[in-house]
Amino acid sequence: MNPIYQGQVDVFCAAYAVINAIRRIHESRLLHCRELLHEALLDAAANPEYFATILKQQTDYASWVDSMLERQVQRGTLYVEKPFSSTGSHSEAIPPERLWETLEQWLNGTSRRAVIFQFIRHLIPTQLVIRHWSCGYIIQEDILSLLDSSLEPGSVHSIPKKNLVTDESQGVTGKILIVPHTVRLLCASSDRRLS
Repeated sequence: MNPIYQGQVDVFCAAYAVINAIRRIHESRLLHCRELLHEALLDAAANPEYFATILKQQTDYASWVDSMLERQVQRGTLYVEKPFSSTGSHSEAIPPERLWETLEQWLNGTSRRAVIFQFIRHLIPTQLVIRHWSCGYIIQEDILSLLDSSLEPGSVHSIPKKNLVTDESQGVTGKILIVPHTVRLLCASSDRRLS
């Protein structure tokens, strides 16, 4: 019997995506990363109903991600953009090419930037649906590389451009769906995007 490793039984990939992005941007030490996770869990636990939705995976985690990011924005350490905001639960139709171009322009602008987002994939042949948050940090040769918290066999650590979709109606078999309204572009507040 193999031991359980972190992430196998918890549902905090959204928090790990934020922490990995902050670690990338600020070269944060592990102790600081632990503090960020503890703050996020304490904030969520302050409202038992909200915390239950997180634990039961009855949310897309976007509001939890945004509250973690907002804390850093208020501290003056982080700048955040939401390029594909949504007023409802689903984003407007964003072509995959537009999403990819946005990520590429952001990440390849400087070395200390990151993006976080939720992606969805359907595992074949089981048709199990995986909803997962991750942190992207560079695009090279049409491959988005991820700083991902998952150590499970078959976990995703890069996304080829050719495998990206942004709408389930585009067909998801063998593809990775990045949910556009969950995309957050991040950098240090001192490195804000140049106009």
